[in-house]
Amino acid sequence: MAEQKKFYGWYVVFINMLVLAFGTGLVNNTHLCGETTPAQICKGAALAEEVNSDFLRDYVAVQIDAANLRALVRTVRMGKSPEFLRGVLIEGGEIPTDGILTLSANHGSGMSEVYGPTRFAAAAEAGAEALRGGPLTKFEKLCDDAVGDYLAGAQYVPFGEAPLVGYLAARETEYTNLRILLMGRGAGLPADVIRSRLRASYV
Repeated sequence: MAEQKKFYGWYVVFINMLVLAFGTGLVNNTHLCGETTPAQICKGAALAEEVNSDFLRDYVAVQIDAANLRALVRTVRMGKSPEFLRGVLIEGGEIPTDGILTLSANHGSGMSEVYGPTRFAAAAEAGAEALRGGPLTKFEKLCDDAVGDYLAGAQYVPFGEAPLVGYLAARETEYTNLRILLMGRGAGLPADVIRSRLRASYV
């Protein structure tokens, strides 16, 4: 009986992982840049609590940090106020929202110092370059790569939900790269430009 309950428990986790991956979009199946909406992230957070998964809790936190960093850079580039940014930030990431609002008030100054100790250090540097007039494409790629870096650790976990979510996310990265390739070729972009926009994949 105990083994049946254990099997049933993991069966429920497996089904929920599929819902997480394809139903909420937490594994990025709908966006070229690999973004998820706040509503999808909230659903993912609720599911992480439902299945009591530290791996998913941390994954949600990484997604929140990526979404908040993107919001910071975009709103500063558009000249929006910190109050505007406050309305789109999501609580629950490693970087407190108050710190992000301070960066916004300073027009992004100090972003590399705040994000330097995190997995988003390279993305923050690219974001600072974008605020000085550089392109957003490198910044967007590095945000996605930072999330992928967290998921890459799943390949070393033998059991549980981590390998499943990591595998699904890796497949989605391949689909994203295929879309980037096809769109780049269709737009006549040089091969080196297309290559620079491809997301990192660990599979």
